[in-house]
Amino acid sequence: MEYMRRVYNSWYMFIPRLIIWIGSTFVCPICLIMSKFEVFEKTEGKTIQFNGWSIIIVLIVGIGVFYLLKYILKAMTFNYISQILNGFITLVLWLILAYMLVGTIARYQEEMKWILKWYILTASIGVLVNPIPRWSYNRKNKDIAVSIGTYMDRRGG
Repeated sequence: MEYMRRVYNSWYMFIPRLIIWIGSTFVCPICLIMSKFEVFEKTEGKTIQFNGWSIIIVLIVGIGVFYLLKYILKAMTFNYISQILNGFITLVLWLILAYMLVGTIARYQEEMKWILKWYILTASIGVLVNPIPRWSYNRKNKDIAVSIGTYMDRRGG
């Protein structure tokens, strides 16, 4: 059992797990939406226009960006950039997503239920294989160890 855990968390499994996580959490739901609904509308005399379904795709991508930025932020040591990133992640991004979602839900309730049902399934798979939390944890511990080592070197320890 210990061997299986080590293999699952090893660096050579990081990329396959990352690909599966991105696929099940973002690509699969977007493909499902694009296969069931007309995402882009062509109108005569105009270029392609976005409709409600393209907004849902933007929301899915926005949620993905939120989680990716959250893990990157956890891996960073505190500085002004991390403060700005934290504010964007915890407040501004959610307000933008909520604003976009309210209008879409009002127009397409049944379709949104269908999307959420499938998104819950595919996101659950993504949660099982997500390698980013461990990477973030290891990265932060590495920064702390380097900081302690630098401090000890300066003290002559």
